[in-house]
Amino acid sequence: MRASLRLMLRSSRPAALLAVSVILVAACSSTAATPPAVSIPTASLASTPGASTAVSTPAASGSPTATATPGASAPAVFQLAVTGDANVTGTWSKSYGVNCNNPTYDGLDILFFAQSPDTQAVVLITLTQGSIGVSERHGAGAAYTDREFQGTGVTVFDPAKGATFDSELTTVPGSGQKPGALGAITHITGSVDCGSQVPGTSTVALSGSTAEGAVSGPFQRFRIGCNTNAQYGSSVTAIAIVSAGATPSLLIINLPASGKATIFSATQSPPVNHSYAIAPTGTLTTTAGGAHVEADFLEVLPAGATGPAHTIHLAGDMTCGVWTTS
Repeated sequence: MRASLRLMLRSSRPAALLAVSVILVAACSSTAATPPAVSIPTASLASTPGASTAVSTPAASGSPTATATPGASAPAVFQLAVTGDANVTGTWSKSYGVNCNNPTYDGLDILFFAQSPDTQAVVLITLTQGSIGVSERHGAGAAYTDREFQGTGVTVFDPAKGATFDSELTTVPGSGQKPGALGAITHITGSVDCGSQVPGTSTVALSGSTAEGAVSGPFQRFRIGCNTNAQYGSSVTAIAIVSAGATPSLLIINLPASGKATIFSATQSPPVNHSYAIAPTGTLTTTAGGAHVEADFLEVLPAGATGPAHTIHLAGDMTCGVWTTS
């Protein structure tokens, strides 16, 4: 969800990762958005998480220059100008949201989606302290194309408040890219203001194990969103980093008001995915502002697998954050 959603090495793109990215987009807002028909990059989560058991907000060296409307529901906004080939040069517009306080394997980042001036491409911008990643995408299936760029010109960064950036970009090496007609991006400048976004709160404690090892304690980093969708109903989604043994693991926990609650887990080194479903005896109560859960989640083994199946137990309360976006 690096889904920032960016979850694993971009060379590994199982279909499940696109589903993860969809969850990450939908969790940003109280009304689930339809994601673009593009493939989301999965290379930004790296290294190992820090030891912190709470969301941290390091001080920034300045203030973002994008301006959100003051007040309790100020939206997250961005400004973005691009230099490069003719079809990408200019001001890029909003597309599918801004995610601040986004949990990754090695900290918190900011990611946002933008659309090219000719509307033919979508980029996912990922910002960390001193680093910017730009993933340009168009199409799907056989018509899918992508280009990946990186730079270092992040001048201000606070994952809870925003960032400013002014950076030369270079192409990320990799034979897996399919640039097609996508334009090359050479320079990028802009800013993000997180507005009133907050990550939510959690008292959830984990126990049990995955194939990578035992899990225990609270989430190390997380964000929690309440989602309302006309087709699927309301749900609470938590995106969190935990340790499974010595292996950092990203959990996407989906707690619907109706239907079966699930957990999707992803590790990076090696890139492995697992799915879990709530046991019939589990307790789950969702409200307009969060959820209470006391339940085992049983691993869903692939067809033909003989086990052993692992169990993750969740116990506690989640309160949804505020994920307003322009």
